[in-house]
Amino acid sequence: MKGSPRSWQLIEPPHGGRFAALEGYRAAAALGVLVFHSAFATGIVRPDVIGGTVMDNLGGFCVAVFFVMSGFLLYRPMCARILDGEPLPSRARFVVRRLVRIYPAYWLALIGWAMVEPALATTRGNSWAIFLLFDPYVPPLPAFSGLSVAWTLSIEVAFYLMLVVIASVIAAASRRYVTLSARLGVQLAALAALAAVGVVFIASAYSAGATVPTYRWIFGYLDWFALGMLLATVSLWVERDRNLPRSIQRLFDHGEWCLVLALACYLSVAASTDGQFALSRTDTTSGVLFRHVVQGVGASLALAPAVLGRVDQPVVRAMRWRPLTMLGVVSYGIYLWHNVVLSWLSQRWQFDGRFTTFLIVTIVTILITLVFAVASHRFVEVPASGLARRSLRRPIRARSRSVRDPAAQAG
Repeated sequence: MKGSPRSWQLIEPPHGGRFAALEGYRAAAALGVLVFHSAFATGIVRPDVIGGTVMDNLGGFCVAVFFVMSGFLLYRPMCARILDGEPLPSRARFVVRRLVRIYPAYWLALIGWAMVEPALATTRGNSWAIFLLFDPYVPPLPAFSGLSVAWTLSIEVAFYLMLVVIASVIAAASRRYVTLSARLGVQLAALAALAAVGVVFIASAYSAGATVPTYRWIFGYLDWFALGMLLATVSLWVERDRNLPRSIQRLFDHGEWCLVLALACYLSVAASTDGQFALSRTDTTSGVLFRHVVQGVGASLALAPAVLGRVDQPVVRAMRWRPLTMLGVVSYGIYLWHNVVLSWLSQRWQFDGRFTTFLIVTIVTILITLVFAVASHRFVEVPASGLARRSLRRPIRARSRSVRDPAAQAG
């Protein structure tokens, strides 16, 4: 029997609906991280190169976009149930599906990295902790262990587990209130407290001089996730025929102004680096807090038009452009594999710090990475997600059959 046409597609169609533009944002963020790492590897992140200072913050800003987006997408279904006074979705299923989304493709990329960097693979950190993405919390706590981009995956996995607890607490606190406005108040108070924990943790950690591995712990990014959760809450408030202040809604409906403000946030962070770059940067607590908070606000402003503005505005239409959204579908593979490809290229290519070298390396990295990203999506991510969905449905079907079948009940 021949498979359906869809079963033979290398890339699943992008998700449609109200928030389809987020696939475009996901692609832009993944490519932004790739460009940053290419710039760093080729040596152009330095003050004497055009754009070197600006490029230094690109990776961090794109990570902020990812974390804010995760907060929005993952909390929104839970927030909808809380606002409507309904039970939360199955938290166990949520955790299982999210872990299946992360781990199989990560393990494949980790194997690829170990093949490219065998010497590093046998000397870095605790292998079991790297395998399970627990290495930021297990001694000897190196700056980077295993796949270098995996530090953000460790934070994502920790957020999945914390979100179950956070949503349960908010739901429990909201049950005593009847009106939508009161439940919204509970949401806002909880998210403000969550953001405050993130800011206080960063301030206390950097004041104590613990710069590594603090930046790889979930607690220092709770405010970014809280901003995404806030966008989810506000979008649901609007869906329930409640209005935002007219000036704020006008800003979201003209997304180009949101992008201008996001760019201003980005440039203000770049201007505050004082010529110090990347991991060599020594910083004051106030400088760290400024850059961290402004990056989170800038990422939220960049995403706001797609989740709170008109769907027909130019910014949203651009992010819904099909080639870009197709890249968004395979963006996880792009994120996982691009540094593996860069490591492989660096062993065969002399990076000389010239801008032209950066451009060529970036283009070659994108092309090779796309091959691995598409293969990871088609042969690892999609089958793993499908297996998880079928496995999670099976117990429900089995129980429903046992209730309907007298023989099963008798047995």
